[in-house]
Amino acid sequence: MRLQFAVAAAMTAALCCALARSACAQHVSSESLSAEIASAWRLSLASHVNLFDFDIEKDGDGHSHAHPIGEPDQHDFTRLPAPLGANLFEGWFDKWSHTHYSRQGTPFVHLFANEPAFMDRDFFLDFALTNGEEGMEFELEAEIEYTFTRRIGLVIEAPYAWLDPDDETSENGFGDIAVAPRFLLLDYDRFLLAVNMEFEFPTGNEDRGLGAGETIFAPSISTWLDLGNDFTLQNNVGIEHGLSSDSDAFVWGGALTYSIYTKGEPEIIRSDGAVRAHFPEGLLNLIAEIRGEHPLDGEDEGNGTAEWILGASYSLSPHVEVRAALTFPAWNPREFDNGAIFSLIYHF
Repeated sequence: MRLQFAVAAAMTAALCCALARSACAQHVSSESLSAEIASAWRLSLASHVNLFDFDIEKDGDGHSHAHPIGEPDQHDFTRLPAPLGANLFEGWFDKWSHTHYSRQGTPFVHLFANEPAFMDRDFFLDFALTNGEEGMEFELEAEIEYTFTRRIGLVIEAPYAWLDPDDETSENGFGDIAVAPRFLLLDYDRFLLAVNMEFEFPTGNEDRGLGAGETIFAPSISTWLDLGNDFTLQNNVGIEHGLSSDSDAFVWGGALTYSIYTKGEPEIIRSDGAVRAHFPEGLLNLIAEIRGEHPLDGEDEGNGTAEWILGASYSLSPHVEVRAALTFPAWNPREFDNGAIFSLIYHF
């Protein structure tokens, strides 16, 4: 309906211009006026005939994207610039192209515990419950990821915890706030590599079990790999260094994700090359994730722990996503018995 209206409006505007020019001329004949009107109709039709031309193609994962060129679309699309590759001298102050998809039409799926390599603008509200060997722990964390330029982003995390130990007094309060600048270093169509420079500040009370009691510097490297057919592999490795205790721990993680469109095959890459900006309603992401930590000194040196995180996320709308996961130890020694995570994500 909007398409027909646009065509009619364009034709009418052309006719009005023709009539106005004719009315202003003092020596116009009826034959000249008829010719002017006919010419205006022909020009209008010629300029809008491509509205009815369809270009049917497939993106890298086989999603069709039949789209009438020029027709206003209900979804916003973004033209992505060429990949930067390994060139570290460009893109630092370039404008970020807003999209939650790669150039190949593969979704950028957020993990539960590991930091991603891609840039984004999102707000997270995570609720985690853990059934530990010494009692229950509940944590509500607000997190914001904001991208400034094509290569530079920032992550801020603020947790609030409730501790309910079996044999001690319950405690609650704010935990340690984390701030992490992110820098995208390698940018290819199917591979990304970024560096995260995280600082955890001792805003939580150590004596009440709510914080580490010192500032922790945690640099890490994150990668994102498009395996094709809506499968992705993400990895993360880094070091956590306590500035006061001078202690170190090696942290690592990885995840395999698979995306399923539950409400029909959507248009991901438009015929003119533009990529969809937000997830469609009904996108289901299955996530199998692992996260581990190995102390490198102190009394726990060599006693590494890890946890499995098996979950899924689902898009309620292009801007709202919900997710949930179950957590359990990957091996002994065990820091907890089991747990669960529930999240709300707002993409902006």
